Amino acid sequence: MNKKKIFLVIPGHLKTVPMNRYVYETFRELGYEVEIFDISADTLSKKTHKFLSREHFYRSVNQRLVQKVTAFSPDLFFTVFGFDILEESLLTLRANGIPTACWWLNDPFQITKSLKKAHLYDYYFTNSEGSLKTYRKEGIEKSAYLPVGIFPNVHTRLNLEKKYDVVFAGDYSPLREEILTEVSKQFDLAIMGPWKKLDPRSPLNHYIIHRGFFTPEEMNRFFNQAKIVLNIHTWMRTHEHGINPRVFEACGSGTLQLSDAKREIQSHYDIDREIVLYHDTTELLKKLKYFLEHESEREAIASAAFERSLRDHTYTDRITTMLHFIETDQQS
Repeated sequence: MNKKKIFLVIPGHLKTVPMNRYVYETFRELGYEVEIFDISADTLSKKTHKFLSREHFYRSVNQRLVQKVTAFSPDLFFTVFGFDILEESLLTLRANGIPTACWWLNDPFQITKSLKKAHLYDYYFTNSEGSLKTYRKEGIEKSAYLPVGIFPNVHTRLNLEKKYDVVFAGDYSPLREEILTEVSKQFDLAIMGPWKKLDPRSPLNHYIIHRGFFTPEEMNRFFNQAKIVLNIHTWMRTHEHGINPRVFEACGSGTLQLSDAKREIQSHYDIDREIVLYHDTTELLKKLKYFLEHESEREAIASAAFERSLRDHTYTDRITTMLHFIETDQQS
């Protein structure tokens, strides 16, 4: 894509979406002039916000958004998630001839929510290759699979002591509680994340070393202090496709990752050479035991995953792929 001006809209209020920063910095590193707009509640003072209903607040924010986009006159309007951008705003941008693109990262489990606005964008990108069939069926032809990746300044190897055998970083869910409870019965476990919904009587409380949200840097340090990083997709038992950011972030830390199996993973990493997959708790427990007892094999896989992540799975790779998709379409 030879054009140079990008208007980037981010949901700054989502503490679990650090890719806001990675996308912005990557565009700039690639030589684009970037105007960034935070569509979250933080874009207006709390004093102003409290006098507005949610509907009127977002209408006001969207009006300012359209004004800023029009004044900037970008070559591409790009948003992460995009659920706070109103239909009328996107239609106005389309009427003004400004190409729009959205990177939706909550497939497949929130595809119903995604489909409410996906058709309003010129280009639509999803973290689930398995969801493309649904998008195409709904008439969203200019959709493409685009997973996240690593930001090498953050996701990297550190020379730290291995303090934990198995670690998990992420939000609470009943499924994760169930699996981690079984893991804790056999292995040294450490957990970090916002687990407010965990029953105070649960034995897992003993293994939570950091309660609440964490920074990407804190997560990377945590991973580097572990022998194995455990990944549990929240949609583990409901969908076989769609991959979360942790797939790449854990591999980028240079620590062995055990992840529940998703179809797309084999397209990004060599199974059992760069990442290890499991299909149920029984298989997980067996593989945890095996790799904790085989250090050299564990470290070889972790090193291979680290090198592969740096070579093929950075945000530069992802943004370049996205821009090439758009450029190819515009030239056709």
